[in-house]
Amino acid sequence: MDNVPAIKPMNEMSPREWFVYVRHKHGYDVPFASPKSALEDFLARIPASDRDKAREVWTKRYTMTIPEIQDELMQQYLEPLMPVLKTEERDIAETTFFGILPTHDFNGYAGFTPRGDRVIILHEGLVHTLSFWSSWYLRVMEESGKDFLIDNPEELSVALSYILSVWYGSMRPPRLPDVYPKDKDSWDLSECLTFAAIAFVLGHEVGHVLLGHSAYSPNRARNHAMEYNADRVGLAISVRHSIVRNAYLRRDSYYAKFMFFGPLFAAAVMSLLGDAPSNTHPSASDRRERLIAVYEEEFRAILGKDMEAFVKAVDEDLFAILKNNGRRLFGVFADYRDKMAGINIGPRAVDSSWLRSELRM
Repeated sequence: MDNVPAIKPMNEMSPREWFVYVRHKHGYDVPFASPKSALEDFLARIPASDRDKAREVWTKRYTMTIPEIQDELMQQYLEPLMPVLKTEERDIAETTFFGILPTHDFNGYAGFTPRGDRVIILHEGLVHTLSFWSSWYLRVMEESGKDFLIDNPEELSVALSYILSVWYGSMRPPRLPDVYPKDKDSWDLSECLTFAAIAFVLGHEVGHVLLGHSAYSPNRARNHAMEYNADRVGLAISVRHSIVRNAYLRRDSYYAKFMFFGPLFAAAVMSLLGDAPSNTHPSASDRRERLIAVYEEEFRAILGKDMEAFVKAVDEDLFAILKNNGRRLFGVFADYRDKMAGINIGPRAVDSSWLRSELRM
């Protein structure tokens, strides 16, 4: 683990020093300590061909601190993204410190450290939450599109309790929910969907920087416009990422449709935690419709005259499929959201005011 920096003013700390400092100050620089039984439970659910490698990765994590794991994971999220960024986007990414913190009352943040260095921060439960529901989504596909949890209220309650505890930093249920796919192709597709969703989230935060957005204000319309515009940058980056990483090079239409769904999937997952507009953010449903409206335009901007041929090779009904799947998923998650409202997971670690007070907003 990085050494805790010597006592000095925060406005003199580098981004790395500042991250180490706040993690130590607030007690987050602790060893990874998930019960070994939970690891074995998880390993039993993944394809047999992947278990040895997964066991090696997770065994290593038991020798690391949580911040070390988070920093390693962030590099894995950024690595496939960097090659698809435009010059001005890459300049931002290369001069920004990306990190993960337990920001339980917001998903992501683009701002500045007390010294004035640019940082992009993701909530520690965000990627886990995206990965969890991506696994569930592929399991639904294995079940011919039927939501297998609806007919099993007990398992649904475990799944919703589990993800609430992940998001709000509460005690997790005693067992892992049964939401994972059964075959290797589904696991691979789940990973593709997760990384496409991560690309959208990171691209959204890069978009805030690229577009010169400043702190939120009492002007609701202005704040919402910033979110729509950052979403559009995130959509463009995620689509580019999907084309380059999987769809275009592999010419695999089945993988392509899952990856292109990433931005709408991310919006749907966020709707689980609330779909009402606030002063700073429009509703997830409104953001979904704005994304749907510009998907085709972003494809054309990226592919130019090759767009029609590309879309035809993937699926002539690609944009209708994305729209319909997005709206259908929001409908399922609206029902889940209502059920989550009645679940008591105990004390929630939702206060991130310490971070807002230390960052330059």
